[in-house]
Amino acid sequence: MKKQICYASIILFAIGIAINSCSKSKSSNVTPTNSNFVGTYKFTSETGKPGTGQQFNAFDSLAPCERDDEVRFNADSSYDYLDTGTVCSPTGSYSGTWYLQNSNTLVLDISSVYTIQSFNNKTLVLVFTDAYTSPATVYTLTLTKQ
Repeated sequence: MKKQICYASIILFAIGIAINSCSKSKSSNVTPTNSNFVGTYKFTSETGKPGTGQQFNAFDSLAPCERDDEVRFNADSSYDYLDTGTVCSPTGSYSGTWYLQNSNTLVLDISSVYTIQSFNNKTLVLVFTDAYTSPATVYTLTLTKQ
């Protein structure tokens, strides 16, 4: 009887290890690469913080036709900003180029540099500093892969 309990315990322990090792946490960051970065992302939030001022919700200040926009990163290093859902007049769609300068830097159109704060193959958080405002405003954008 003790052998059966011991074997059952070992089997249950092994099953528990197998289940835990097979399930991946969706919140675990992964290193962005050209292949896993490709896809269509929907904007889900945007905040801004001017200098030492208070953080504000920039997403809510967008026009309704801008809140449902998407960006598609293509394998050929091009991207398409898509004015989807409620379309603005005139449309806000456009295209450009992108590349990963390193594992935590995304460059759009050669000159717009975004820091990749986190990426887990589903949620992408980017940080961008708008130095043309006074004081400079730091924006944090959250995008969800569709």
